[in-house]
Amino acid sequence: TLRLRRDEGEWWKAEGFNAVSVRLKEKNGLLWYAFDSAPAELIHPNALSRTELEVLLKADVYCVARISCFSDSAAARMDMTGMGLCVMLIGIKGLVLKTIQRTDSDRLIVLFTVERGKITVCAKGSRSSKSKILPCIEPFSYSEFVLYEKDGFFWIKEGLLIENFYAIREDVKKLALASYICEVLDLVVYENMEEPELLRLGLNSLYAIASDLRPLRVVKSVFEMRASMLLGFAPNVERCAKCGGKNAPHYCFSLPDGEVVCSRCREKALRDVMDQRTSVNEEEERRYASQIFMISEDVRLATSYLLHCPSDKIYAFTMSDEELERLAALSEDHLTYRLEKKPKSLSFYHEVSVL
Repeated sequence: TLRLRRDEGEWWKAEGFNAVSVRLKEKNGLLWYAFDSAPAELIHPNALSRTELEVLLKADVYCVARISCFSDSAAARMDMTGMGLCVMLIGIKGLVLKTIQRTDSDRLIVLFTVERGKITVCAKGSRSSKSKILPCIEPFSYSEFVLYEKDGFFWIKEGLLIENFYAIREDVKKLALASYICEVLDLVVYENMEEPELLRLGLNSLYAIASDLRPLRVVKSVFEMRASMLLGFAPNVERCAKCGGKNAPHYCFSLPDGEVVCSRCREKALRDVMDQRTSVNEEEERRYASQIFMISEDVRLATSYLLHCPSDKIYAFTMSDEELERLAALSEDHLTYRLEKKPKSLSFYHEVSVL
């Protein structure tokens, strides 16, 4: 008989035992594990707080599938680690950013998740056409996975496809833009980096591409500008960064500074950029001068709208084709300048976009 007594904080006391293993099982088959090989009487349920564990135990949809108790600490360690009888299963949803060949039969899957940011998981046997999880791990797919940890890696135990955005694969232009979006996300997201809004932006962008919600260059510009904002380097387009003026007849955008300057302050902005360099030759001066360029009022207002509008209104704007081209150039230049590199798939997108 196991007696668990609640203690202060999130610790439980197992009276008379050195270790305890508790496994909870939901009726639909999704497993939840809570265990610890802690010595003495204190047992801490990993991945579940005391309150969460208490709620699960009381809920009708959960049942206790297994409770193991040990008076011998060596037996406890063998059961919990060496014999593999207790494995932590993790349920997680993720967007597949890319796949990498690991062995002749296995792949590494790079996922963008809400809870853990970017994680890399192993898909055993996924290079076989008979693999049950194959639809879940295709690039651009959004799926729910059950993972377990082994040998320092997360492995996929089960997968359920939520959305695969299949229409993207039917058009090379759509495929190129979706690849660019996923490559940018792969570059900017790190492990344990919680960015739910950035994931939502990526999924919305893939949906817009697949469903022809807006032209591809609009989807691309919106993604680049919103991603810049969510990552913390949104451009300042509200007022001149040098004099503070808000009603200037013309504005220039300073790419090195990521902000607008009025036409009167353009030369000052260029001098400030040059002063930050130890030595500048004539060719470099021309290059820096080209990075402070005139933008129209429509482009400035559209940029301001994309930075401040609600996430469900990001496509609710219209522009002429000419102004849209300028917005596309500005958003791309700003994002790639902040990334300090141009994603490889961007060149492919530009090649196929003229077809």
